Parts: sequence; structure tokens; C-alpha cells
Amino acid sequence: MAQAVLVANTTTLVLEPGEPVLATPRDISNLIGDALSESATAIVVPVELLAAEFFQLRTGLAAELLQKAAVYRMKLAIVGDVSSHRAASKAFNDLVVEAAHATGYQFVTSREAAVRWLERSRPEISPVDAVHRPLGGRRFSPPRGAHPQRTELKPGLPCVPRHDFARSAHMWRFQ
Repeated sequence: MAQAVLVANTTTLVLEPGEPVLATPRDISNLIGDALSESATAIVVPVELLAAEFFQLRTGLAAELLQKAAVYRMKLAIVGDVSSHRAASKAFNDLVVEAAHATGYQFVTSREAAVRWLERSRPEISPVDAVHRPLGGRRFSPPRGAHPQRTELKPGLPCVPRHDFARSAHMWRFQ
């Protein structure tokens, strides 16, 4: 069973080597769901838990895991030796090289290295807020120049706020 632990003031879901292998997109969705249910903002996955298809990029399993982690703004540390997989696939080698410069995921050799990386790269926003709030942090904003407390934008033109439920945005109309 994956454990949620506190690493660098961040809740992190840590998978243990004895757990089931991540072999299908459903397994990856379940992993992300478990992380969300624990309010985790980072996941640590041992290499032993990744199916052989993960290292063959044409299968899309690696892209699935990295994309889901990015969508939910979770840090992902893959722990273990991937040198044999790097030697076998130029595409996978390029992914590992790119990961050295990426901010959302990292291939590291030990758990201690994963902890150091997570301490350096804290998430900006929790995954729960990422799902329920747009990037700007506000649900809506009035059009430019409008102010909710004003009763007139221009002399003689009173404005009345109304809510447009079709677009779920705060709109203004002039009378």
C-alpha cells in the first residue's frame, strides 16, 4: 500500500517496491486518484513498479503518467537505475536528459536524491486547487473598466450587475 508522508512540508505519496506494477493507463489513473485522495502534491515511484512498456515510449505509457502528473500539478520522482533502458532506447535517453531540466518530473537514483529534489522544487499550488480553480486564481472577473461598487461607469449610464449562467461568468449590462 502506498504511504502518504510529509517531505519538505509537502504531502508525498511514496510507493513501495512490493506493490503492483503500473502496466496500464488505468493503473496510472488509480495512482493519481490515490494521490489526490491523500492530498499529495508529489509522487515517488520506484523503477521496479514500472512495466517494461513504460520504457518504450511508442506505447504511450510514459506519456500518460507524465501528462497526468502535469495536469494535476504533481511532482513525480522516478527512483532507481534506468541506465540499461537509456542504453536500449535513444528516445528514452532523450526523455531522461530532458527530465534533468524539467520542473515537474525527475529520474533519480535514490530516495535521498528524490527528497533533495522535492525540497528544491516545491509545488506552487495544491492539486485540489488546480482542479477547482483556473490558473488566474479567480473564478471570474468583471470586464476591464467595470467596478462592482460603482453605480455608474459614465455619467448618465447606470450599470446593473447580472450573472450569465450560460457562460458562468460575471457580466455587466447597461440600461
